[in-house]
Amino acid sequence: MRTIAITGSASGIGASTRSLLESNSVNVIGIDLHHAEIEADLSEEEERRRAVSEIINLCEGSLDGLVTSAGVSVPFKPKSMLTINWFGTVDLIRGLRETLSNSAGISHVVAISSNSTTITPNVPTSLVEACLNMDEATCYEILEKMDETQAMAIAYAAS
Repeated sequence: MRTIAITGSASGIGASTRSLLESNSVNVIGIDLHHAEIEADLSEEEERRRAVSEIINLCEGSLDGLVTSAGVSVPFKPKSMLTINWFGTVDLIRGLRETLSNSAGISHVVAISSNSTTITPNVPTSLVEACLNMDEATCYEILEKMDETQAMAIAYAAS
């Protein structure tokens, strides 16, 4: 039986994906704030590390897939959006890379995101570069220089 981990598994796209996979005899490891095999707050770095460790334990070191559907949008605080949507996703993908490579078959990663990246004007290149460099402090400094409405739109688009 294949095993796939899903962030945001308790609601929305994550819950629908979970239901579909389970109806096709896939073992699902859910990660969410509540009502999941692993209850974790992906806005916290330590919680992300713990989630990775628990996923590895539950799948016994071999994971067939990862779906990152946990995410928030406006009106969440800009820092929370960026932390959950970007850093939460990337940290889990990186943390599970070896475990995914241990799959008996071909493993897959599906990262759910928004088209806002392609349609939101004036996303600072410096913010994108800081995200790609996993530099949370610089990301937050850039967002703090904006008014909250602009920062929400930019954080969502960048994540």
